Amino acid sequence: MAVIKSCWNRLKNQLRNLPLKYKFLGMFFINSGILLAAFLLCFFICTRAYNQQLYKTVAGNLSYSSGTISSSMKNIETLSSMILSDNAVQNSLSTIKDTQDPVLHYNAGQILNSTLFSYYDTFRDRGVAYIAIKNQESVNCTNLPHLKKVDPAFLHQVFDAARSNNGSAKWIWKSGHRDYLFLTRDIRQIKNFSLDSMGELVINVNMEEIVDSANTAAIQYDNSYYIIVDDSGSVIYSSKDLTPKDLDSIQKINLMDYGLVPFNGHTYFAVHGIIPDYSWNYINLIPFDTIRKSLDLSLAFIILILIAVTILVALLSRGFIRSIITHFNALNYKMVEFSKNELAIPKTDYPYARRQDEIGMIHQQFDAMMNRVRSLVNTNYINEILKRDAQLKALEAQINPHFLYNTLESINWRAKASGNEKISQMAESLGTLLRATLSNKKSFVTLSYELELVNCYMTIQKLRFEDELEYQLLTSPELENAVIPPLTIQPLVENSIHYGMENIDDVCHILVIITRLGGELIIKVQNDGSVMEDSLLERLKSNKIQPNGLGIGILNINQRIQLLFGKEYGLSFSNENDFATATLTIAYKTEV
Repeated sequence: MAVIKSCWNRLKNQLRNLPLKYKFLGMFFINSGILLAAFLLCFFICTRAYNQQLYKTVAGNLSYSSGTISSSMKNIETLSSMILSDNAVQNSLSTIKDTQDPVLHYNAGQILNSTLFSYYDTFRDRGVAYIAIKNQESVNCTNLPHLKKVDPAFLHQVFDAARSNNGSAKWIWKSGHRDYLFLTRDIRQIKNFSLDSMGELVINVNMEEIVDSANTAAIQYDNSYYIIVDDSGSVIYSSKDLTPKDLDSIQKINLMDYGLVPFNGHTYFAVHGIIPDYSWNYINLIPFDTIRKSLDLSLAFIILILIAVTILVALLSRGFIRSIITHFNALNYKMVEFSKNELAIPKTDYPYARRQDEIGMIHQQFDAMMNRVRSLVNTNYINEILKRDAQLKALEAQINPHFLYNTLESINWRAKASGNEKISQMAESLGTLLRATLSNKKSFVTLSYELELVNCYMTIQKLRFEDELEYQLLTSPELENAVIPPLTIQPLVENSIHYGMENIDDVCHILVIITRLGGELIIKVQNDGSVMEDSLLERLKSNKIQPNGLGIGILNINQRIQLLFGKEYGLSFSNENDFATATLTIAYKTEV
């Protein structure tokens, strides 16, 4: 997680530091990508809407077709009932069954043929391919050559189905064979209500004619499949010849309302319907490849237009961005040149004083600022620099740090040579304090380094006051790596000793307590023997109390803390359990 966060921060920094023109171009391409994604989403939604509309159209056609097919099937069942109850059929079959006279048999057969042909002529345009009646001796058929083409085993199965259904109509078919759909019934003798079996009626159904008639009002699609299957998936009829592989594919089609299915090496838009009064499913497979090619062609054309428009807009945007960047580069040039020499105002060829947009206003404001800065430099800054430079040079002439270090080192060695350890300790501690004060130019030091300076200072004070001064430090080792501004604790300790030793006749106790509270580092410096005045810091700030050296140090610490960490941090003063307490609050950090 830390690695990811680090990489993300590095990426943000790199993006933040990109030139302005690359940011504009990045914004352009991001917006273009969003628009393209939005277009593709809209195209997808439109495609789904198109598919739904296609489904509604085809489903409506299928509903009409299914009703028409169901009606045709019912008509054929009605035809079978008419043939079974026809007097001529009943008498002819009764004669053939009950007599042995060949002449009577022949005449009865002729009458039977004539009757079947009359019914066939009436229903041949209603989906009837041929009609056949099998009796004990022969088969009477309106198209005997076609009947003989039927697989004998399957034909035997058809007759068996008729006899096993107790005179009720029975539909039977062979999957994958378009011409093998039959309605079969057992013919029972009505005379004297004997209901004896006299033969089997077989009607071959021309399903192609029925489907074509049912789809007359429907929208036709080239290379479409009209398939009727039973509830087990067995194919009753198909508008096109099917291979064994096609039959397996149909078995795998999920009979949902609509969807895209693979079939015969292509993708088809499948719509499912149910034929009323029958446990048959009507499937319409519309080749989706043609529809998809049309949609893909439209998509490609639109994308091509978008690319062309994007390139055109990119070229126009490039010129527009360049015109903006030119003016910002001019502003940057003025800033750089002015930073090199505040007394000289750089000039540009473009008349920004007459420009009224944001760019003109920025240039005008910067020009005005340059004039004000130059005026301030001429009137105050140069004089102040000269004055401070003179003061520093005077101070350097008076106090040479190296001279002080060398002098203290000489005192230290003379004290050691004479056996005076106290003077030696004071010299070493004072040298450490001076080096830390004069040589340290860092904005932050570790807490352990700051506490070492405090210990050096307390060494000097302990040698000065001896038993009249007690010092105690309370902190945790894990806080040693915390960073704080230099010389923030020592002045507070110095202030505590000053006021504590001034107002007490007994031993002065100095206590430094350092703790961590959440994201804050709390440093308390306490002394007994004195009382903190109310609103001490505010009175020092408002000059109600004239600050001496120690007061100036307190104000300096507070100002530095608030400049570095914010107004919510800084110094506060209070009285706690007979101890005057200075509390320093800063943000807890272990690195800068």
